[in-house]
Amino acid sequence: MLPHILSIRVILLLLLALSAICIPANATNRLTTNDFTYLGAFRLPGDETPPQTFAYGGNAMTFNPDGDPENTDAYPGSLFVMGHDRIAYGALPNGNQVAEISIPEPVISRNLTDLPYASFIQNFHEVVANYFHDMEEIPKVGLAYLNHPTTGPKIHLTWGQHLQPENTPSQGWFNPTLTNPDFQGVWFIGNQNLYSVNAYLFEIPATWADAYAHGRYLGTGRMRDGGQGGMGPTLFAYRPWRDDGTAPPSGTVLTETPLLLYENAYNTDQIVRAMNGYQHPDEWEGGAWITTTSGQSAVLFAGAKSTGAKYWYGYINARGSEYPCVDHHVTDFVTCRLANGDACPAEDFAGCCDEAEGNCASYRGWWSTRFDAQFILFDPADLARVVSGELESWQPQPYASLDIDQHLYLNPPVWDEISVGTGNQRRYRIGDVAYDRAHDLLYVLEYLADGGKPVVHVWRVGSDHDAATTLIIHYYESILERPPEAEGLTYWQDLIAESQTQPIDVKPIFREMANFFFNSDEYLARNTTDQQFITNLYLTFFQREPDEAGYAFWLEQLAGGARRNDVMTFFLYSQEFLDFMLNLGF
Repeated sequence: MLPHILSIRVILLLLLALSAICIPANATNRLTTNDFTYLGAFRLPGDETPPQTFAYGGNAMTFNPDGDPENTDAYPGSLFVMGHDRIAYGALPNGNQVAEISIPEPVISRNLTDLPYASFIQNFHEVVANYFHDMEEIPKVGLAYLNHPTTGPKIHLTWGQHLQPENTPSQGWFNPTLTNPDFQGVWFIGNQNLYSVNAYLFEIPATWADAYAHGRYLGTGRMRDGGQGGMGPTLFAYRPWRDDGTAPPSGTVLTETPLLLYENAYNTDQIVRAMNGYQHPDEWEGGAWITTTSGQSAVLFAGAKSTGAKYWYGYINARGSEYPCVDHHVTDFVTCRLANGDACPAEDFAGCCDEAEGNCASYRGWWSTRFDAQFILFDPADLARVVSGELESWQPQPYASLDIDQHLYLNPPVWDEISVGTGNQRRYRIGDVAYDRAHDLLYVLEYLADGGKPVVHVWRVGSDHDAATTLIIHYYESILERPPEAEGLTYWQDLIAESQTQPIDVKPIFREMANFFFNSDEYLARNTTDQQFITNLYLTFFQREPDEAGYAFWLEQLAGGARRNDVMTFFLYSQEFLDFMLNLGF
């Protein structure tokens, strides 16, 4: 789609003259949310008979680049995935078994029956049969395959549980040959709080680890709801082997390099020194250190982010998702907060049910008026600044987030809804992630998507396009719901390239592009509702779903007579838009 060439060039020249600002000296090798391409999903093999089943599993997963060597398709390697969790008090003491599976070509479909199945390469085995039996109450586990020259191929493991016993070691390793795991461990991560170290685990690229983390090639961490391990995801670099590649004695305290650690809720009743936007129900279940073949990088965490106007410790309120239902018996901490961290109004602390009387609509825990499945991205350069002492461990912040709910099935078994919730209040959406560094493939587990079993979603990470072209394509796809025509793409590319040679700020070009697309006959012919229009603005300019407060506010403005173009202008000059563009290098 092409605008009238003369008129728009006059407008742009005026805008550029008024905006002769040099392009920010910002790192351009950071991964952006435009660099994620959804490829589809696949199902896991086997039935649902515990313990040798993936049902109620997905606690941990790691990619094996050396697996499935006979495979010649575009999805090489294999995945080690953990099955059904152990259940406390002897109910299922041999759970959390590990199996190795192939990786089929994923399919994009809303119908689960269209998805292909992975197949077993190695069936389930209890690789930690004699370990961690004191931590079977809602286990928290991470796996990381690492074939280091000093040790050979090993699968490293971290293990914790929901209510963590004190002075309990968490780390170990085992062989990828599951019939002969030869488990070695167990070790501590320094003197760190156990709620901070033992839920996810991934490889740190050797070049970064050698430069900044004293050759510690593994990153381990945990996000414990309630802020008990830190008010945001944590990350510690460590290396468990001795110089000769052998395992240290059981009980060894491993030296760690803190990379990310926010304030602990045990130390304060305030939301301070926290991740931006932090809420106590946040869940970060998996992570990966992304380095793409095109040279981009980011530290990614995946989970269900609490994004509600209120969040609380207690239960779902049967009246509706907007109403808190605190456990009114708990008074030793603030059990209900607003999104900004302030305490809720007094009436929200009354409670709505009593678990002892059996009249609560859900299990007890941290709940929110809304959850969203997200990827959040941190800049590795910020973590390097933590190591150097330039930043405190709580100062790095995510520079971007990506909502992935549109790709999820979100269809748990009905009998699990009392635990995981429904609709906007569905928590425990996604589990662990794994990354194929050589092929730019990210694998993400969605809990309870196929009956009791998880489904594996796949993204390609990285871009063959420059940042400007990627964003142009995004505007076409987000606003007009189609790919760009060749002539239109070239036109906008040329305008941006012309400004970049100056160098002059390119944001006015993207503003004019948005104005032209949203006012085009093509867009207007769709007769979008105000709800659709506001959602379009958020997805186009911020690449996220609307937050509840913002969505309600802008709908109210439109209902009160505000013009759509005026609302769009506010978005295009907002601080969030400026920050978003800065993160892209504009």
